[in-house]
Amino acid sequence: MHAGQVAPVLVGQDAVVISLGNSQNAFALRLGARRTTPRNVCEVGTRNILAALPQDRDTPVIVVGAFGTGATAGNLPIMFKLFYHLVLPEQMADKEKQAEILNDSTTPYTLIQPVALTDKPGTGTWTVSRDGSFAKPEVARADLAAFIVGRLEDGVGNRETMTFSG
Repeated sequence: MHAGQVAPVLVGQDAVVISLGNSQNAFALRLGARRTTPRNVCEVGTRNILAALPQDRDTPVIVVGAFGTGATAGNLPIMFKLFYHLVLPEQMADKEKQAEILNDSTTPYTLIQPVALTDKPGTGTWTVSRDGSFAKPEVARADLAAFIVGRLEDGVGNRETMTFSG
């Protein structure tokens, strides 16, 4: 993905949602499976998208990050820390770089850091915090999608980070 390829898609958009990541099985990757997604897809993708945003206006951006990076690193329970360290070190480093790129930019953004995402049906209820606390240690992707749509309708914050949980 290159900024030049992204720029035409962003023209005229009222907002941008960045939801990048590696969908490959983390255990398989650790055991040597052939990689089909770049190790730094979040870092490079976010950098290229931000670079391609129209310069004549502030296009708000919502980014799906990862709980336990940046401001929420200190709120990570020990089991999450072990799992991230043993199974997801590359993925979490990529999400950390993504958050750094956002913080270094001048773009208005909301960084949503969901706890463990599941494919379970959405419940329509969730908890959002700005202090890194969370209710349940998992949340449905469907609920995250509904929340993002609501944020787009209500307006994106200016450089805010929030934890999203069930």
